[in-house]
Amino acid sequence: MSEPTNSDILAAIEATRTEMQSLRTALMGRMDRLQNGVSAIRETVAANFAASDRTHTLARNVRGEFDALSDEISGLHRLVIRLRADVDGLLGKEGAP
Repeated sequence: MSEPTNSDILAAIEATRTEMQSLRTALMGRMDRLQNGVSAIRETVAANFAASDRTHTLARNVRGEFDALSDEISGLHRLVIRLRADVDGLLGKEGAP
């Protein structure tokens, strides 16, 4: 084999540059697609967190309403017991000989 000439070396360097440029272009395109995918995942996660936060807020609100209703029912129950005792007392007095 003979020694490569300067023109052979320059041609090889130019071919390498061209190959590197096309590799760089391919890598940049792939990185852009991957970044778009990551951005889409982030948006999905953010939307899911927002939905989760809304669900927790609604659950807390429902829990608060349930507690308030429970308090009202307890108060009404005590009132019914007192009224029943009053009615029983009145019937007992009226029914006495």
